Amino acid sequence: MIRFEFQDHEKCYDKQNTFCLKAALTETKNTYFTKVGDEATIILEYPNKLTFSILSGDLVTNTFELEIEKLRKINIPTDQS
Repeated sequence: MIRFEFQDHEKCYDKQNTFCLKAALTETKNTYFTKVGDEATIILEYPNKLTFSILSGDLVTNTFELEIEKLRKINIPTDQS
């Protein structure tokens, strides 16, 4: 489990259809490579991609990019009883 506290990140103030968040890790449980205080940025460039960059900690310099159009919603059946 990983929990973050988010704040606006000024990096995206001048970009259209884009928002940026700076994340600080506030709680972890059962994780090997993260600790409280680690920081990351999350950048959503809608409708193209989502970028998650790790700024500190053991995984520093790792960046993960997800292409939004390739993501899909998974419908989970609900119990109709």
